[in-house]
Amino acid sequence: MKRRRSSGGSRGANVLKKYLFALIFLVAGIVLGIQVAAWISPNKNKTPVRKSWSQTAPIKSIFTKPSTKPSTKPTPKPSSKPVSASKKTSSIGGAEAPASKSTAPASSPVPARPASVPAPFVPAAGAHRVAIVLDDWGYNLEALDIALTIKEPLTLAILPHLRYSTQIAEKAHQAGHGIMLHMPMEPLRNVPLEKGTIMSGMGPAEVRQLLDSAVASVPHLTGVNNHMGSKITQDARILKIVMSDLQSRGLFFMNSMVTNSPAGREVAGDLGIAYAERDVFLDNVRTEEAILKELDALKRQALRNGSAIGIGHDEVITLRALQKVLPAWRAEGIQIVPASEIIRSNTDSDSI
Repeated sequence: MKRRRSSGGSRGANVLKKYLFALIFLVAGIVLGIQVAAWISPNKNKTPVRKSWSQTAPIKSIFTKPSTKPSTKPTPKPSSKPVSASKKTSSIGGAEAPASKSTAPASSPVPARPASVPAPFVPAAGAHRVAIVLDDWGYNLEALDIALTIKEPLTLAILPHLRYSTQIAEKAHQAGHGIMLHMPMEPLRNVPLEKGTIMSGMGPAEVRQLLDSAVASVPHLTGVNNHMGSKITQDARILKIVMSDLQSRGLFFMNSMVTNSPAGREVAGDLGIAYAERDVFLDNVRTEEAILKELDALKRQALRNGSAIGIGHDEVITLRALQKVLPAWRAEGIQIVPASEIIRSNTDSDSI
């Protein structure tokens, strides 16, 4: 008979394997336990991070009340340097750029806020109305079709004696837009002038003759604003002749503010004529980003004060920007009105 081989060796090997696997699992469990404990236990050495202004939630409403927490930042001292006169009458595309209008100081200090966060403001009581005046119409019809598709009542300021002056006035009036005469007036700079420009050396009869001819070429107008005119809008004598004539016709005068001269409002106050001044210039820089920024400034002005007047040009890029923002403005409760509506509400004159 064959002797059976002993199985003792194989049994020993199996037991050793079992112990080895148990040891591996034990070590793995200890390591895992240490890692879990590290994740769960708080780290007392770390300092919590404070959120910056840019990390906080954005302001959800423009009607948010301003913070009452006093600012710790020092108020910068106003510059004592005078504004250069050349900046007030610089040329943009052949026309004069407007002067910046100064804003009256607030009755109470507003806490300083980071530049990246817009300062909240409280809207004025009642309806918020905006007049949008677009200058320089009459040379061509390039932007007219876009203007006619805008259902909000714009105000077209049309140059006299040009090929399309009368046609644009008729079509815009039929579409519900307001009409103004964009009257050429003498600037300080030596630049080419429009036909029928009012000059500072003219007498009353000559000024009235030019106004007669210009008014006849632009039907349906309710008022007049200056084309160029940085010299005339500082000349009280000529302004008195112009405004007296307009008052007799039942027309208002809007100062485009190509300078900061107070002569216009002073003469208008003496005569009692319906008068207004531009608040925001919309397309001094002819890019969509810049125009949208100025439109936002115009909206904020209207929300603060109840009404505002913006002036731009008969440019396609300006009208496209208006198409983008006007539907949202209506949803926010901002009403677009002809310039004559704002001037009528802001004056005691019965001339319009």
